[in-house]
Amino acid sequence: MADIRFLTTSYEKCKYDFIAFKNANRATKQTETYFDWRYLNRPWNKLKPIIIWAESSEGKKIGSLSLVSHYYMINNRLSPVGVMGDISVEKNWRGKGIAKQMFDYLSGLEHVNNFEVCIVMPSEDAARPLEKAHWKPTTRLERYVKRIDFEKTLGSKFKSGRLSTVVARSLKKTADLLTLETYLKDAPDYTGELIAGFDERFDDLWNNVNRKEMIIGLRNKEYLTWRYSHHPVMRYHVFILTQREKLRGYIIFSIDKDQYHIDDILSLNGKNHYINLLNYFLKFARSNDGVSSITLKLNNNDLLSFPLSLFGFIRRYDHQKFLITDNNGMRDDAHSLLLDGRKWYLTHADKEV
Repeated sequence: MADIRFLTTSYEKCKYDFIAFKNANRATKQTETYFDWRYLNRPWNKLKPIIIWAESSEGKKIGSLSLVSHYYMINNRLSPVGVMGDISVEKNWRGKGIAKQMFDYLSGLEHVNNFEVCIVMPSEDAARPLEKAHWKPTTRLERYVKRIDFEKTLGSKFKSGRLSTVVARSLKKTADLLTLETYLKDAPDYTGELIAGFDERFDDLWNNVNRKEMIIGLRNKEYLTWRYSHHPVMRYHVFILTQREKLRGYIIFSIDKDQYHIDDILSLNGKNHYINLLNYFLKFARSNDGVSSITLKLNNNDLLSFPLSLFGFIRRYDHQKFLITDNNGMRDDAHSLLLDGRKWYLTHADKEV
């Protein structure tokens, strides 16, 4: 194999080369504004992002990845976690072990010791070399789908519109009988509504969520504002559940044509809050004509352990792997917790932090 050289630098020093390399080797192109949002404008950005390059003996860049700092509560203690992402290998060099060599190089950097643990949600192609480089699969992000408008969903599958209508109505009737929302009444003192942004109530909610024996990414007002209100590409909507004007939970979602995608969900501990949050959100979704389905990505965790199937969400077969480093930098008291997948709380939002 040709000699490969590995380099570590900052995002600022290689920004334009990094953006050009990423866009040349990934299907989805992103702008400078997006990358600056991700690498420069993060809250709590005390540990600056690093970029790792793989270069051929001729000095050509053939691979790259990044490691950025994000903060997680680990057993109620705020801890820096390294989030690896933007993994790319130049097309002609794929299948030659470049990715694994970059992962091995990263593991040996002193910078990694600044973090409690490093995490990644890789593509399937990147997951294999990561596991060979001793990254451990810990949990996975599952995709759940709830159908709202069966007729719209089935419309393209039947030549006869009348047959499509009959089948759709039958499926809807069956689904309604099997979902908890059919039998729930509006709870006293609860209100569900859309709001424009994030205020101090989100800090109160975050501070009152019981995070003991859990690992959950920072979700205070400052983080939520950066992640959603300041996102340079996506437009997000914020739905909240209040009880006597106290914030009890929220759902943050995006809209793609006739589909709602829940990117983040959090409620105060207790099944009643979680049930009411979902119930009020589903009523809101049904009140908007044209919504065909709702998608939610969540891992199997102990924090929101209420079965989504009771609300008619069906788990799909595809999933996103979640891997962590098992290195000597872990505190002894956190080691077993970090390796327990049910102790992590992950939503789709955790992939792009």
